[in-house]
Amino acid sequence: MAEPKIDNFTLFPFWRKGLVVGLSFLLVFTAIILSPFKSCTALGKVAKNDIYDPSENGAGFVSKADSVFKELLTKVNDTIRATSLQKLNERYYAIEFALPYGEDGKAYIEASDLRVVDIHPEYLSNESLQRFYYNSRLPQLLKLQNEQIGETFFKITSRGKEAYKGTRPIEIASIEMIPTIFKVALAKNPWKGVIECEDNCLFNDSNSIYLSYGNSVLPLHNNRRLTLAGNNIVFNAIMGEGTLLSDNLGPVDYYRYYQRAYKQNSPHSVCINLLESRGEKAIGSITISYSHDTICFSRNCGLLIVGNGQLMRCEAQNIIGRDRPVMVPFKDGMKILVYNEEFNRKYGEFTIQKRNPILTLSSLIQSSMGTSRFYVSRNQTDLFTQQLLRGLSRHLSNRNNIDKVSLTIDPLMSREFENEIKPYLKDLSERISKDKPKSQKKEQYDMSVTIMNLETGEVLATPFYSSQFDNNDLPEALKLTARNTALSRRSIGSVFKPMVALAAIQATPSLLNLNTQSPRRYYGPMDWGGKDPKATFFGRKTRVWAKTENSRYHWDGCDFSTFLGRSDDVYPVALATLAMTGPNGNSETTVLPIEANSDFFELDHQGVLKFKDSRMEKSANLVTHPFTAWLSYLYGVRLEEHESDSRKLFTTDIHMYDELVKNEELNYQTKTFGLQEISPDLTQLRLDRFLDGDDFRSRLVPWVLGQGDNMWNCIKIAEAWSRMVGKFDVKATFIKQEREKSYVPLLKGSGDLKSMPETNNGLRRTHDMNESWNRFLDIFSSAQKYKGQGATLYKMFDKVSQLNQRNHSSLILFGKTGTPDAYSRYEFPILGGNNRYMDVGMYSFALVDSTVYSNYIKHNQHGKGIVCVVRITRSYECKNCKSGKQCEACKKFWGLKSDHARAFFSDPQSNRLQKLYDMTQNYYHK
Repeated sequence: MAEPKIDNFTLFPFWRKGLVVGLSFLLVFTAIILSPFKSCTALGKVAKNDIYDPSENGAGFVSKADSVFKELLTKVNDTIRATSLQKLNERYYAIEFALPYGEDGKAYIEASDLRVVDIHPEYLSNESLQRFYYNSRLPQLLKLQNEQIGETFFKITSRGKEAYKGTRPIEIASIEMIPTIFKVALAKNPWKGVIECEDNCLFNDSNSIYLSYGNSVLPLHNNRRLTLAGNNIVFNAIMGEGTLLSDNLGPVDYYRYYQRAYKQNSPHSVCINLLESRGEKAIGSITISYSHDTICFSRNCGLLIVGNGQLMRCEAQNIIGRDRPVMVPFKDGMKILVYNEEFNRKYGEFTIQKRNPILTLSSLIQSSMGTSRFYVSRNQTDLFTQQLLRGLSRHLSNRNNIDKVSLTIDPLMSREFENEIKPYLKDLSERISKDKPKSQKKEQYDMSVTIMNLETGEVLATPFYSSQFDNNDLPEALKLTARNTALSRRSIGSVFKPMVALAAIQATPSLLNLNTQSPRRYYGPMDWGGKDPKATFFGRKTRVWAKTENSRYHWDGCDFSTFLGRSDDVYPVALATLAMTGPNGNSETTVLPIEANSDFFELDHQGVLKFKDSRMEKSANLVTHPFTAWLSYLYGVRLEEHESDSRKLFTTDIHMYDELVKNEELNYQTKTFGLQEISPDLTQLRLDRFLDGDDFRSRLVPWVLGQGDNMWNCIKIAEAWSRMVGKFDVKATFIKQEREKSYVPLLKGSGDLKSMPETNNGLRRTHDMNESWNRFLDIFSSAQKYKGQGATLYKMFDKVSQLNQRNHSSLILFGKTGTPDAYSRYEFPILGGNNRYMDVGMYSFALVDSTVYSNYIKHNQHGKGIVCVVRITRSYECKNCKSGKQCEACKKFWGLKSDHARAFFSDPQSNRLQKLYDMTQNYYHK
């Protein structure tokens, strides 16, 4: 007989067991208490409620990281003036800075644009901070910042104004980690809310029911008559994947299905073939039609219908459609089980319901594995919507008492246009690459399309795509971290011209009549020779711009309509200049007034036009001047940088997520969700730089032409255009708003006029300002069909005219192309490699119905319509280009232009404008 197995531990006396356990616990506890690295841990203090914030009460990782930067900032070489990025790194030798887009075209180094990409811990004199650095995540975060230089992980503030090249040095005041990037909901109490989306315009719930199979959804249109004959639309259900595919085994093309089943409005049925796996023969089929709350089935396999409080079993039919089909009353939530009768094997299960299940983008679900969060399938929406969902789910908490977040995003529209962007970029890159210089290497194309509800400012879709996604080895997880270029701040080129023109005529209404063409008394003569050619501009000498062969004719002059139609580069500068001279500037001015209290200009010692210095006694007031005040008021942007803006640069609190926090007593930090990957960069006009005594040409001209410091994200451009065309105080948002909050007119009633800017001629009546605004919009619309020299807009006008004829609609177009790199291309350095250069092409447009325009918008009442902004960027390296100077081959080759952005919708062979109209058809009529 074998001896019983004895655990040696059971032989110990009871007191010995207690001693061993107690000593073990004491040793572990002592090690934790005495550990020199205990303050380095990311755990910090126990979090309150369900939010873990490592910066609370000075404890944890963020506080330590801030201490590291604080000490390293004391390591300064005071003999070096930081007037460039190189000098900045030499001055603060313990820290390495970078600029995501370099210094080319920007006179100032903005602290908000700087990035910390590396530090030298050997300069840390505090040993505990050195130990912290080597045992923390800080090195990994710095490496990540280096790789993702467009993102912002560290907040940098400066003392005073930014550095101006060669004159004013930049002084770094502080570097702090952005703590909100670490805020997470604790797993023990996850956010349980639901994220919903905007309904789409293709499949109306009032006229559809929805069939679900696995993670796929298919709308069933209400036919005029119940039939299984005629238009048969085929899909394939893959049993092993729980996925519904089209007849060619590709993803379901919802727009093609809409055209066949809905737009034609002809009787049709849906045939679903059941496949065990892709490419195999169907093992069963079911044909479905829906009409007036009745569903008609035909099948060659068994059906078990669960609904209406009963079970209905239907035997298989050998040939679909030969026998009498089964008629079943529709019951919301009914289930259809498809099975093989001979082997009693279940093939698949379908659910039919009234509400579109895709409208629920994310929610908590119970499964056999426990509780998990559901996200709508990637096949049913675009990449950015997936980023939005995961960002919200990760950062929201129960402390804000949120049960449901209603997004403005239409996931179907987002997906459809992401699918349109991908082939367009591929074709565009192939066409450009045929003619590009051989020295241009490592190209990357990025494109975004932003679609906004003009009436409310709600973002309906903002899909994007990058050519780097074409790499098959790039996992989906990395795509989810990619930055949507629509959120990035860039110069916008001529897209800004109508915006600045509206502000000019609201400040000085007579400028609508400005005609600089005849007689030629406004500009000239021009001296095109020499390194620094001069011209006479309203009787004052200035340096020449628009001097290429393609733009010299701009100096011949034009009227307001022609300026918009051909994108003149001299006329809009004239509008802005005259508006900035106070009441002395108007359409009859031939000699520019200077040195008055109400203008911004004076002459330098050589008699060349320049800006006054803000320290001068007669300098105009930036905030109260009619022109600059109208700019800020019309488009809801800052005239200058404020301290509070530096915080907003790193949050989503830009009119977009205010509705997520209902409790006004909560502090600002509670409103900060830290959704970096889905937060638009802040837009600032930075007109305070006009008061630094700069040369007129170098400061005002690039700003008016949408270059240099005049930088916007696409969300903000769409918002500005909604305000410009719709005349209401809309604010861009991803969160559905209460409608009355969006219906605030920019031109208020007579009792509220004190809150509006002054005008240069003293007009104060709403009627007069509305009249000048209407004249501007009429001219802007008329300019779309201009086909004279330098015309840029008529191709889209012709496309909209064809759309109106085909759909019996009457849409009015307001559009503008923009080439931000027309004078100098973006240049930005890549650490450890060559400089990269960037071409940018833009097109922004609004579509409104003519009846809505005449009956509502013109009468200063809220109208309907959409705004769309297309942005394409192309970046590359060139071994022959040197910093600040391009090689001759690159100078002669302009790869990407604004025409390429406009052609996305205006291409005669393209159906994208029709698709846009169909997918936004509910946004045009009252």
